[in-house]
Amino acid sequence: MCGLLSSRDLDSVGVGLADIRFGQATRDGDGLFYENVTEVFCKAQINDDLVMQPDLQFIANPGGNGQDALLAGIRFELVL
Repeated sequence: MCGLLSSRDLDSVGVGLADIRFGQATRDGDGLFYENVTEVFCKAQINDDLVMQPDLQFIANPGGNGQDALLAGIRFELVL
């Protein structure tokens, strides 16, 4: 892993992509064709016991028939 800053070598960043194409039966029956997802995150090691990971997702055509969506979230990992 590598951080954005040289002093934060335990941090990491990532990008995820998903491209979903529905099968012929679904396209014919329901008129649903595709869904695309793009996700970016930055995982920050706060200390030995705590990690914080903000996350941003863009979903194009959710469920094959929805309005595009932009989602933001944050995940915490705590070692007890």
